[in-house]
Amino acid sequence: MARRRRITSLALSTLAVTGGLATALPASASAAVVAPNQTPTETLTPTGINVLPGVNPTTGYAQFEIYLATSDTIGTNATYTVDWGDGTTSSTTGVPAPTWQTPLWMTHTYAAHQVYKGTVTVDEGNGAAPVSQIFSATRHYVQAPTEPSVILTTPGGDAPFTAEAEISGGTVDPAATKSYTVTWGDGSPAETVEAPASGPLKLQHLYAKMGRYLVTTHTTDGIDVSWSNYVENNTAWATGYGLTASATSVANGGAHLAQQGYGAPLANGHDYGYYVNWGDGSPVEQIASSYDQTHYYAKTGTYTISVKMADEADPNNTSLPQYTATTSVVIDSTETQTHPGGLGVGRFWGIDRYDTSAAVANQWAPGTADAVVLARGDTAPDALAGVPFAAHVNGPLLLTQTSAMPTVVRDMIDHVTGGPKTKKTVYILGGLSAVSQQQEDTLRTAGYTVVRIGGDTRYETALKVAAHFGATKHVIVATGLNFPDALAAGPLGAAENAPIVLTADAVTDPATAAFIRQHADVDPIGGQAQKAVAALNTAGQTVDHTLAGATRYATAVAVAARYAAVTGHTPTMVGLASGVVFPDALSGGAFAAKLGMPLLLTDPQALSPEAFRYVTDLRQAKALQFVEIFGGPNAVSPGIQKLLSAM
Repeated sequence: MARRRRITSLALSTLAVTGGLATALPASASAAVVAPNQTPTETLTPTGINVLPGVNPTTGYAQFEIYLATSDTIGTNATYTVDWGDGTTSSTTGVPAPTWQTPLWMTHTYAAHQVYKGTVTVDEGNGAAPVSQIFSATRHYVQAPTEPSVILTTPGGDAPFTAEAEISGGTVDPAATKSYTVTWGDGSPAETVEAPASGPLKLQHLYAKMGRYLVTTHTTDGIDVSWSNYVENNTAWATGYGLTASATSVANGGAHLAQQGYGAPLANGHDYGYYVNWGDGSPVEQIASSYDQTHYYAKTGTYTISVKMADEADPNNTSLPQYTATTSVVIDSTETQTHPGGLGVGRFWGIDRYDTSAAVANQWAPGTADAVVLARGDTAPDALAGVPFAAHVNGPLLLTQTSAMPTVVRDMIDHVTGGPKTKKTVYILGGLSAVSQQQEDTLRTAGYTVVRIGGDTRYETALKVAAHFGATKHVIVATGLNFPDALAAGPLGAAENAPIVLTADAVTDPATAAFIRQHADVDPIGGQAQKAVAALNTAGQTVDHTLAGATRYATAVAVAARYAAVTGHTPTMVGLASGVVFPDALSGGAFAAKLGMPLLLTDPQALSPEAFRYVTDLRQAKALQFVEIFGGPNAVSPGIQKLLSAM
């Protein structure tokens, strides 16, 4: 009687050979193993039926290596059949079972340049069901596609408008049919259009809504596509001019106005400004471009808010481009009703810094954030530049642990963006030692667009964040060796659309110094930054020398005064956070920027004298209505909250 054989059961792998690379794709199949004159006793699962790449792009010649990785012995009556996917098959039998040491080689020539789907089948010849694996092989063209160029002959217009594009260049093998794939950047499906025999391809596309859209073009030969994304010549911007505005009610009689506009280029490079009529008889208010604002109403009711976007140097000149939008808001309670006779005081906090950042972010309505900025919560440097950046990308700043993301933070990312299906961007600040690769991979696998912004040092990271702002008039400078000055600067950066760069106290590295010199207006925050900028050659630049105080709390007040000058109005609400620990002020500063209020700092146990005088002056001027505290009772004591409520 024959001895029973022990066989290790392994999963069958399907190998796809495409472009010269083999990747394992899970599958499952099996064949019974039968000894002579016996009934089947065990199951054989061949693994590693390997199909090596090797399709010659010129001749179409393909050489395939087939082997079975199994501990079983297959008799020499087994048949190996390859359906090559082009209507032809090859088979052989009467050979020993191929292994990786002694593979079975089979060859074939493909006639046309294309992708072929083939099948390898093993039949043991003993009545058991054959097992098969699918593979793909590509005969590429000899010359791969290269990038074309695109010129928008009509790059902008009042929405809805039709953009006209001219696409040319990009090479493929002469034997192939050249086409262009165009992505218009507005969510519409990509277009693939055959290139003309000569001259550029001319296309038109209708942009239905106001916005700025990145047009990307690639060349395709029907098999491969050029994908060196975002090189200079294959992208262009299309802009639908217009203005949108929306308002939502917030606590204590407030209306939060969000507006966005893109206008035709103005003469002499002037910027647009926003002019808001709140509909309650208060003066028209100018706010900074692309900057959200909160207004508080004295009475309940429904208000129509009108916004005008016009040349900030000559806003009433109707011969220049102007754009208008209206929205309405229902106010069903006011600060006076909620806090009769006293200053309204609120507090955002959680059980830890991560929970607090989520509590602050929860003030965003579901799905309304355009992006999320994610930074480590155990140290401050990487996140310091993130406060104005969060305002720039219209999203909250959330904190995470280095190795793993707290569940409450991940849930909040889904909440504010509307979930992975929206494909919105999560910006990670810092390298892998700050926020782990696993967190990045998890977000990307879920469907988010993930952009990591990190350098070898905190100074390089801040510069890389600043680069995402594009060209700006202002730059904010703060020390990177301590956190309070940069934290207080966050809302000011949002108001000026200015990035924050960092110094090593009074010392500035060459790259940061060069970046600072590129800006017309420099705002150094705190004594160390003032010294660092003073050591640079800033001839021809405007440097604000007022943004430093004797203490961190006085510096925050100086920044708040500058903030009021930039926004053109006295604050009706301010934020307050600890000046001793940083986490609450990070996420709180980003939210303060969203609501349109400066951020004050205080000692955790007693309201700092500088902050007390600032709040008192605003109350006496009958301007300040609300203080928002960021952090729990250990960060800002209940006594401070009680003191403010009585003012």
